[in-house]
Amino acid sequence: MKLDTSLASASLLLSAASASVVIPRDPTPEQAAAVALAAVKRGSPQAPNGYTPAEVACPSSRPTLRNALSLSSEETAWLEKRRNNTVSPMRELLGRLNITGFDSNSYIENAANNVSALPNIGIAVSGGGYRALMNGAGAAAAFDSRTPNSTNTGHLGGLLQAATYFAGLSGGGWLVSSLYGNNFTSVQDIINTTPEQSGSLWQFGNSIFEGPDTGGIQVLSTAQYYSTLEDQVSGKRDAGFDTSITDYWGRALAFQLLNASSGGPGYTYSSISDDSYFQNGDSPMPILVADGREPGQLVISSNTTNFEFNPWEMGSYDPTVFGFVPLRYVGSNFSAGLGEDNNDIADWSPNPFYNWSNETNPSAQSKRLTLVDGGEDLQNIPFNPLIQPLRNVDVIFAVDSSADTVTEEALNWPNGTAMVATYERSLNASMGNGTIFPSVPDQNTFVNLGLNSHPTMFGCDASNFSSTTPLVVYIPNSPYIYHSNVSTYTMSYNNTERNAIIENGYDVATMGNGTVDPQWPTCVGCAIMSRSWNRTGTTVPDVCTDCFNRYCWNGTVNSTTPNPYVPTMALDEINVQSAAGHFMPTTYSLVAAVAASLAFVL
Repeated sequence: MKLDTSLASASLLLSAASASVVIPRDPTPEQAAAVALAAVKRGSPQAPNGYTPAEVACPSSRPTLRNALSLSSEETAWLEKRRNNTVSPMRELLGRLNITGFDSNSYIENAANNVSALPNIGIAVSGGGYRALMNGAGAAAAFDSRTPNSTNTGHLGGLLQAATYFAGLSGGGWLVSSLYGNNFTSVQDIINTTPEQSGSLWQFGNSIFEGPDTGGIQVLSTAQYYSTLEDQVSGKRDAGFDTSITDYWGRALAFQLLNASSGGPGYTYSSISDDSYFQNGDSPMPILVADGREPGQLVISSNTTNFEFNPWEMGSYDPTVFGFVPLRYVGSNFSAGLGEDNNDIADWSPNPFYNWSNETNPSAQSKRLTLVDGGEDLQNIPFNPLIQPLRNVDVIFAVDSSADTVTEEALNWPNGTAMVATYERSLNASMGNGTIFPSVPDQNTFVNLGLNSHPTMFGCDASNFSSTTPLVVYIPNSPYIYHSNVSTYTMSYNNTERNAIIENGYDVATMGNGTVDPQWPTCVGCAIMSRSWNRTGTTVPDVCTDCFNRYCWNGTVNSTTPNPYVPTMALDEINVQSAAGHFMPTTYSLVAAVAASLAFVL
């Protein structure tokens, strides 16, 4: 039986008015850095032979492929712990958000014995390479009560602690994987460390084509760096598994995203399920998303199988596959749902869904499962796992760092394409599997009405839906203090620019800590509570009615061709000396983009 490959292969894979996240804590910088270093140190690696897949004894309970009629037994048991652990941070958060006319303490106290009545929160971070990682990190810092000043008036600290699910895709998946791959550390603690302490963790000054700079536990010359990558990947190849540029891409990213020697080739995504902080329900559940695609197939949202990876399983709720396998043993052969003892594997990635759902599964007769970046079907925000009816998510905070706009003066801002793609897919009865997504307008309307320039809520009126549908709080990347619309193909950032993009992301999520709109934090509280109030028959406070009138899309459509989209700075711009850029050469950029897409293959 084969164990899954490294954590990187699973995800890193998978492609002024601000409370700055670089503000030091009360201790001295040296003390703060020491605390941060302790926080980001990873547990022990679990892969027995590093990046090389290895044979292990089969467990007493034979791994099998299950249908997707229910959540896994592991997730169900974990949810009991996690939902209970969200009660206290939710009480604290709602108390700070100051919803006039609503006694949050009494409400939560009354529901303490029935946590299903309380809000079930999901966070989704889009793809978009390093731009998505850094902008998403800003939002994560804003939602994290561990970030200094994040629990002050106007801030949203504690939302992360109150959330049940945290999904990432492509660059957003790098963020999720990096946080969880370093013991669910905070963005602040990563920023507080120095290269001498944590090696190349989030040190983007040297691109992945150059390798880590001097300092820390991972000091390598460029030649040694490439030699290390080759040794790691060749071990997999020599074990009889196919390899590609994807393996090199994932291993290179791991040097920047994991605080471990040589990029942590022995760390696995499934090992998160063994980390005490996760086992105890002290963090949201991380989920990554990829798309299934046959070679030569045109990927469009209506015909693409969406796969998810969580700490226990990989699989899909889509009708095409509708099954899950244990992630820890995903390197094993499965046939018609049973793990085989035969380890004579011809392909490096035996399809765990071989002969499964033969009538609907497009890869059922293929010995190889080919997966690509979860954003290739234009669903660049990982909604799919969070809109599954089995998970009963009430509200999704969707951070969109997509590069949709093509105006020469202002490239790489979102225009709602990811929202439209998921909505259109939900209308496809053959793929929807009971999922419902709120109505959204076309991309031209997003731009014409400014829905892509500030937070907007969709699906506010639950009475418009025949079954439970999450309210979506759409948070598009926009310039508050810095032009964070950097190219997906910019591969190098100095720490000053990195921090500026993260800080801008913090301001995007908080609307400048309430300076752009002092009511925004209260409106976030209203969005959190909306579905819960609906379940319990609670009257919506007047202040929330006002919020929904202001922030919910009201159905207006303006599909005329918009003027060139050139957003203006919401707050005072900060001056930052950016890095040289290190753009990938044009030809190689295409190859690397494919590599990033394929990097989700386990």
